[in-house]
Amino acid sequence: MKNHRKKKTIIHVNQHRIKENRKSLTADGVREIGKFTAPVLTVKTYKDNRYGYEAVILGQDGKPAAVVVYSPNKPLACGAECWIETLNEVIVDGTANGIEQPGFCTEHVRDNLKNSKKGGEASLTRSYQVIREHQDD
Repeated sequence: MKNHRKKKTIIHVNQHRIKENRKSLTADGVREIGKFTAPVLTVKTYKDNRYGYEAVILGQDGKPAAVVVYSPNKPLACGAECWIETLNEVIVDGTANGIEQPGFCTEHVRDNLKNSKKGGEASLTRSYQVIREHQDD
């Protein structure tokens, strides 16, 4: 049986396309996604690029974990037209809900993603286990 390694996927938000799309309003001031607008998201893998207006990120269980939304007709109150939504806890700069998460800074996670090419998902899974063990203390 072959060892199927997961490859890194990058979701790129093209701000130039967002700006271009702002110029393509219909007569009633509405932007019709897909008809008059260019896709603003590029999902890049080692073998291809896919373009779209929404990207769903699946968790290890195969269920949606987060979604990247492009909604120019209904932006957020702050004016953002593209954002990420998730129901999961989010760690920002090594802290979650004001609690420091040792060993779970951005550099650590990125290093584990790089190293996962060599050792599968084990190293990244260990990082999640360290966090869970620390939260139980």
